[in-house]
Amino acid sequence: AILRTVSELVPKEIIDKDPRIKKAKDMQKNIPIIKINELEEKEKLQKSDLNVLRTELEKIKKLLNEVNGLLDRIGKIHEQMRPKRSYEREVLINSLANLVNQTAKDEGKKANLDSSKFKIEEIPHKDRIFVKEIMIQLLRNSVAHGIELPKERKAKKKPAEAKITISTFADKSHYGFLLRDDGRGIQVDKLKQRAIKVKMAVEGEVKNWSDDEVVKMIFEQGITTTEKANMVSGRGVGLDIVNQKVLSRNGDIKVTFEEDKFCEFKISIPQVTEE
Repeated sequence: AILRTVSELVPKEIIDKDPRIKKAKDMQKNIPIIKINELEEKEKLQKSDLNVLRTELEKIKKLLNEVNGLLDRIGKIHEQMRPKRSYEREVLINSLANLVNQTAKDEGKKANLDSSKFKIEEIPHKDRIFVKEIMIQLLRNSVAHGIELPKERKAKKKPAEAKITISTFADKSHYGFLLRDDGRGIQVDKLKQRAIKVKMAVEGEVKNWSDDEVVKMIFEQGITTTEKANMVSGRGVGLDIVNQKVLSRNGDIKVTFEEDKFCEFKISIPQVTEE
């Protein structure tokens, strides 16, 4: 059963080339179960029977030693096949940094991604694709909606190049990540006007909305402060889809901002223990 499991886990070409694995598999065919069963049926054991039993037990011991060596070998193979954490983080961060650079270029903006506090080991391995998908949309949203054009930033006495920071956190109950940009924050008045325009609410009602109520609108489909639709912000997957994905994991999104200063998204997901 052990070797059958190994055969399922390890590529066939590795098994065929490794003499220790092949030898252990050959020995498995000769396990002396039949002879031992014959001894169990005897009412009285003779000295010769004990000699047979001793010999067969030595064979079993030898087989177990081979299996232990085999398991050590499999562990090393798996370690070699598994990407190193540093390499996995590098690949992810490079892809996100390239996304920020290309999106900013398309938008006529300048942006730098700070990932110094992004620790990939704090994200469960099974959820890393999920996190990457959300990060991609949040970064696109940050470049398209959050950060300003260089000329506008200079007028506000900000560096021409915007800064987008991503970081992670984890404890026994939750893991998550934050994305923060030093852009224009959330334009509350423009969102209120947009809500009236798309007939989500009437003007009298909108006037009484708190900032928190206004912020909830950015997760509604069709809500944007961008003047014209484009491939980045106007159509396709938006914050409404991000919200749905997070809710599907019983997660939570918190948004904090200060107009013309910053906007921060904090995504928190419950830890799930695999049984």
